[in-house]
Amino acid sequence: VIKMEEKRGDEIRVSHILKLVKPTELDIKAEMKLMNNIVSKLRAGADFSELAKTYSEDDSTAVRGGVLGEFPKDQYPELFKPYLTTLKYGETSDVVKQDNILYIFKKIKKIPSRQYKFSEIENKIKNMAMANKEEDLYKEWIKNIKKESYIEIDFNDDSEIK
Repeated sequence: VIKMEEKRGDEIRVSHILKLVKPTELDIKAEMKLMNNIVSKLRAGADFSELAKTYSEDDSTAVRGGVLGEFPKDQYPELFKPYLTTLKYGETSDVVKQDNILYIFKKIKKIPSRQYKFSEIENKIKNMAMANKEEDLYKEWIKNIKKESYIEIDFNDDSEIK
């Protein structure tokens, strides 16, 4: 539930009530059954890309047929590393459950080492440069706030913060 409190030009002030819904055991079993069915289809020769587009709830990868990206084997994302290191090329993993999220992995193909074309990494370079700039600005902002602010933390016998 979102309530608009105030509006000034293009800016608004809102309040909200947020209720997190945890899946029930029945929900988890139903999703696990669906995912195991998808694994069966993949192992029977179904197209991974099409199934990812149909069933994945990760919009950023679903549109690309489930492709996470290209990674050297020593640089797999930490969350997925235990599953990807043992998976062979062309092989589909069993369903992996991590923090109430279900995954199916497939190593599509081995890409030989090569020099990248600028067009292949241009967006990644821009994003990295932007992230570095944001980090620098954030550090500068914190530094200025520390200069302008005086903070004293005094723990008395009652362990209250003043």
